[in-house]
Amino acid sequence: MLPWQNQKHPSLAEPRTKEQWRAYLDMKPPPRPDMPSYAIYRRMGAEVREDFNEARHDHHSALVIVKTPVMKRVHARIAEKMRANKHQTTGPRRGFVLDGQPTVGKSTLVKTFGAKFELTLRRRYPERFSSQYVQDGRLIDYTPFVLVGLQSNTTPKNLSLAIAHWFNQPFRSAVTESEATEKVIEILNACGTELIVVDEYHFLNMESKEGKSVNNHIKHLSNYCPATFVFAGHDLRSSGMFLEGFAKRRPTQTSMRNSYHNIGPFQVNTVAHQRQWASVINEMEHALTLFKHESGSLATQHWRYMHDRTGGSIASLSELIRLAAGRAIDDGSEKITRNMLDTIEIDVYSMEAYRQLTKSQSGQARKRAQSGHLQVS
Repeated sequence: MLPWQNQKHPSLAEPRTKEQWRAYLDMKPPPRPDMPSYAIYRRMGAEVREDFNEARHDHHSALVIVKTPVMKRVHARIAEKMRANKHQTTGPRRGFVLDGQPTVGKSTLVKTFGAKFELTLRRRYPERFSSQYVQDGRLIDYTPFVLVGLQSNTTPKNLSLAIAHWFNQPFRSAVTESEATEKVIEILNACGTELIVVDEYHFLNMESKEGKSVNNHIKHLSNYCPATFVFAGHDLRSSGMFLEGFAKRRPTQTSMRNSYHNIGPFQVNTVAHQRQWASVINEMEHALTLFKHESGSLATQHWRYMHDRTGGSIASLSELIRLAAGRAIDDGSEKITRNMLDTIEIDVYSMEAYRQLTKSQSGQARKRAQSGHLQVS
């Protein structure tokens, strides 16, 4: 083995097993480095300064996840659903569908809820997490949360295998669909699973036989596992998820068992919405470690410009600020300005939308429209 091969990647991939999920829960973000005076920073030797700047880059890379009003609202609704389901005696639990266009933060919303849910259980019932036993040759331990993502070729069998993979429970290659399903139901019940998130649900083609089979398969799992199911994806209302195919009107059990919640990008068409958007920018700004940046200046002076640049997408906003912070360190300016932001390239969708917007406005009119101070509450 080469010397570097036993070193873990400094970050984590999307969790696909309970062990990876636990590593995600236990991971501490890079600490905010202690900031010396700018004069001391300037006197640092080249290597010391390089290491200090790398620590700042690491900190900015894991920029704070802002608890937006949307996040708080969605978390509250999922918690309500779980409380209503908790002691239901028999039958499938009611589920929750989270719909919205890409980059509005759906996956982050469900993962942060899952993290909060499990960490609360760790605090209340530590003994549950220290107990293990073997059942039919399989190690069983308390696993209250499961996260699986669908793919374009998902079948009922490989969905069951994906859930089994989360539990690190291998199946023989010749296992049948019904055998895999029954084993997964046994595992979910034995491990005390209370919350199952199925992400990327838009990958199901509900006009296809396979897509309908997977949808029915999930309903079967929910019939026999006392867990709350949360489904996340985009364009789910029009995907046929709630109907028997696209063209028919007969509602499925999916529409009768689940509540539907749609989230979109931040809007700034009211003063209240403007302040919410600015407060998100402000919270990200306060996490920055730049010597000359006036904290809060982006939130109060350039909030509308940053909304135009990102379309109100939290993911795009985070990318814009993280890239700009890195540029400010590397070029020595130590601050983020409007002119610098104009040079930062983010995701193609946001860049193209901004170019289309700017085509419809003259330069001076755009500057006026994007300027103006806002008091951040």
